[in-house]
Amino acid sequence: MRIISTKKWLAGSLALAGILVGTGRTAWTQTAPGPIFSTQTPALGIAGSVFSVSLPVVNTGGSTATNVRVTTVAFTGAGLTSPSLPVSLGTLAAGDTVNLNLNFNDSTLTAGKQYLLTVRGSYQSNGSTLGFAISRIIMFPGASPFQLPPNPLSVTTTMDNSHAVTQGISAAVGGTIKVTGADGTVFTLQIPANALLSNETITLTPLSSVGGLPISGGLVAAVQFAPEGLRFQQPATLTIQPVATVPVDQQVGFGFHASGQEFYFQPLGLAEAITIPIEHFSGVGVGQGNPGNGGRPTSQEDRLDSVMAPLVAQERSELFPNDPPVDPQLFSQMSADLQQYYQLILVPLLHDAETDDALAQIALNETTSWARQVTLLGFDGDAPFVTELSTFFTQQLPIILANVYDSAFNRCVNDSSEPARIEEGIKMLAAERALELFGSEPNPNLSAQLTACMAGPLQMSFDSTMNLFIPASSSGGFSSGTLSLGAHVSANSVPLRIDPVSLVYEGSGTLNYNSLTGTYVPMPPLSDCGSSFIGMPGAVSVLGELDLNIDPYTISDPSQIRINLQIIPSISEQIIYMINIPSYGCLADPSQPAFYEAFWLIAHPVSSPLAPAVGIPVNIDIPAIVTDNTQIPGGTANGTATIILSPQ
Repeated sequence: MRIISTKKWLAGSLALAGILVGTGRTAWTQTAPGPIFSTQTPALGIAGSVFSVSLPVVNTGGSTATNVRVTTVAFTGAGLTSPSLPVSLGTLAAGDTVNLNLNFNDSTLTAGKQYLLTVRGSYQSNGSTLGFAISRIIMFPGASPFQLPPNPLSVTTTMDNSHAVTQGISAAVGGTIKVTGADGTVFTLQIPANALLSNETITLTPLSSVGGLPISGGLVAAVQFAPEGLRFQQPATLTIQPVATVPVDQQVGFGFHASGQEFYFQPLGLAEAITIPIEHFSGVGVGQGNPGNGGRPTSQEDRLDSVMAPLVAQERSELFPNDPPVDPQLFSQMSADLQQYYQLILVPLLHDAETDDALAQIALNETTSWARQVTLLGFDGDAPFVTELSTFFTQQLPIILANVYDSAFNRCVNDSSEPARIEEGIKMLAAERALELFGSEPNPNLSAQLTACMAGPLQMSFDSTMNLFIPASSSGGFSSGTLSLGAHVSANSVPLRIDPVSLVYEGSGTLNYNSLTGTYVPMPPLSDCGSSFIGMPGAVSVLGELDLNIDPYTISDPSQIRINLQIIPSISEQIIYMINIPSYGCLADPSQPAFYEAFWLIAHPVSSPLAPAVGIPVNIDIPAIVTDNTQIPGGTANGTATIILSPQ
């Protein structure tokens, strides 16, 4: 079983998630000789017939208040159901804030109507007991956007595949991918180190249009990412440089899933350039004008983005270009929305995910997304966020990940299905990688447990055809010529097992040269007089790296399991060039080339251990078709290979 380390979690976990604990924004303060009590925008929530109000109580005075107690709560239109009064708030130093959590029966409240909330209490200062009263007008919002049923919007995307860029990214190092659209817009995706759990091949494809976009001025630029469903452990950053300048207050970020489903508004980064934090694939962009009705996405993570997007847009428009003071009420509203999301969505979800690993990935995704918003907006040093962040990273996250590992291991040892064992092994490996990245000591039992779950042979077959230009040095020195080869090779069964040290699938087997047909045409005045072509059997070595960046809990079929393969053939041909030379007749010159091997390795360079995402991504039971047009020494080659991984 996975044992949780006692190592300090906070610094490493915050760094990994892209969350750097800072000073945050503090409440406005007024220097005064004694305590002065005020309040800020509360977080509101509705659950059934209960209306919850998390009211910030702030000491804006110049000295400490001790033994702060709330003795009465009056809310026009509804009765207090909890807590029981009086309530102790403890000690509030100058500038301190504490949240007073109140619950009311909402059966008599009307959505959109304003009500007065008054809180009275007492405190001690300089040996005296004094009273305080704070009031707040609250509009009853009706149901929270996080509690309403889904009503997703779909848009229609057109991909500009001719300008797509594909690049391998190292998990340990990260990297940058840049692509330029047909109109000259430049998209730059920057991926930090340790944002990925395993090496990955990533594709950026500009979009030429987005139909049905709910933004008044239409599309500025958008890009589609692949593979779909990839998840970063800390956000990547996409920078968009459009050809035409778009005023900051007219920039509207958006995102979507798959080919345009589950549209949502996306907060842009707090920079003058157009930047978008990217936590998951598949597509994002920016429009110009005013946002319209974007629907209500199914994912709570996407809903939070849609709720925060207009507030962040208002902050960006006020920050740039003249950098005027930002309305403190804007921050209060942001804080209230983030706190409502935490209380209504994350608290129950995190509690359940500690014992139900089926909820783990969505709980971690939604909480880290919320934490990113908290930090980017500067609330990470403010109460109650600083405590909530610490609780998540130091207590809840390690418990959730350890439960994922243990649950997957318990299932895999009872699985008779190879695909099911691989699926559970992926969950184990992903959980272990995340635990270590978040500061845990390595699990000493990982190799043995993972090998027990994931060992098993995989089948593989592939073939190729080639057309080559052969220089004289490769044809007996007589003459240059054109060589056409039809080479068909296959590996009927290559047993692959996971290495307990490198955690890489590896194996080797026989590589059959099923057939080799050829035609050699030497340069005139020479001619072919009966050249022969024989394929010599050889061997093939395979290295396979599991793709850990796709949410394993979205896997419902073995075909969704992907392994990045490096294939290393060792095979040759026996070619006897028969060339008719004027005045000499038909002469033979045998050659022992390795055209197929050279062609393949030039098209698919390998290294050991696995180079970053060089391997060919292959999904189990789905043929991977690889087409190459490659320059080789002295000529060119074209080939098509079919690679199949099938569990026994």
